[in-house]
Amino acid sequence: MRKTSLLFALALALVGCSVDPIDETHAGSIANGDTILEQDGSLYDEYSFTAAEGMKIIITMDSTEIDPYLILLNPEGTKVGENDDIASDNRNAKIEMVAPARGSYRVIANTYEKGQLGAYSLRIQTLAQ
Repeated sequence: MRKTSLLFALALALVGCSVDPIDETHAGSIANGDTILEQDGSLYDEYSFTAAEGMKIIITMDSTEIDPYLILLNPEGTKVGENDDIASDNRNAKIEMVAPARGSYRVIANTYEKGQLGAYSLRIQTLAQ
């Protein structure tokens, strides 16, 4: 009886550990009144998502109005990724990496130059490996 209860509790715990993959698109805008980034005084929007350790994370930020800049913070709030330009001829931003730990990640949608204002599209994807 005791062994069965322990196995049942373990099974419930494992079910609670699973994290479903996501594919979210957000239409945003860097605008006056947004949160101010302490490091350089620029404006930003923040998004969060949950990933399991080992999941592939892909974040893209596209805009024709601003020069997008992305920052990814892990569950402890430490920067684990950042990107300004996808390529020399593409100033949109993209972060692609494997989640180092399970938890809630934060995406900082920012601009490369302080003072830029404008619309953008942000896509957050997590994929099971």
